[in-house]
Amino acid sequence: MGLTHAARGNLTGGARLLRRGAGAAEAWVSGSGRAQPYGIDVERVAAWARELARDVERDGRPVDAGARAPRLRGADARP
Repeated sequence: MGLTHAARGNLTGGARLLRRGAGAAEAWVSGSGRAQPYGIDVERVAAWARELARDVERDGRPVDAGARAPRLRGADARP
């Protein structure tokens, strides 16, 4: 959701949603008892979201969603 907002020009809302999502995902993992639920490296995804939020605020312009979207694949996924 935050990436979509940032790509469509809602920079403040996009950055806020990226940070909120990162925090919520980390809270979900800490309550799940699993380091990587469903094979997702949530810590890495949260770091990506926070980095993108910083970039959006620093650059002050919409981002290319296709270029900035993370690849979400489990450890057992084939290329």
